[in-house]
Amino acid sequence: MDGGRQAALSTRVDGLEKSVDDFRDGLIGLNKKVDHGFAEFGRELREAVATLTAQLGQQQKPQWVVLISAAGLIVTVLAMFGRQALDPVQSDLVRINGTIGGLVPREEFVAVRRRVEEGERRTYEEQRRAIERLEAENSTLRERVPR
Repeated sequence: MDGGRQAALSTRVDGLEKSVDDFRDGLIGLNKKVDHGFAEFGRELREAVATLTAQLGQQQKPQWVVLISAAGLIVTVLAMFGRQALDPVQSDLVRINGTIGGLVPREEFVAVRRRVEEGERRTYEEQRRAIERLEAENSTLRERVPR
């Protein structure tokens, strides 16, 4: 029985190792695709800027269509990067708002704290009166006991 269980575990471990290797290979492939995509985007952007520069250099009057297209491309790229930067902030805000939503409102907290402080004050006064009463009884007993 022990050998069978060991063989089953060995098979499971081998399967998990293969899954991890496949995942790693897929991740490496994805990284290569992303790197290639950014390189391609950079190359296309450089070509567009070079074309724009060449067109502006050839003619004296501005090419408004080209300028507006370039401005649109720049705005799109900036919006994409801004969205990527904003996503983690928004998810953290949602998480924080969810946490804050579960907290006790300040007014309720203050009311509970006042009740607790009032109870503590009453307890203190009761204990102080009990101590004074015991001290009075103690002094009475001391007077009664001969020395």
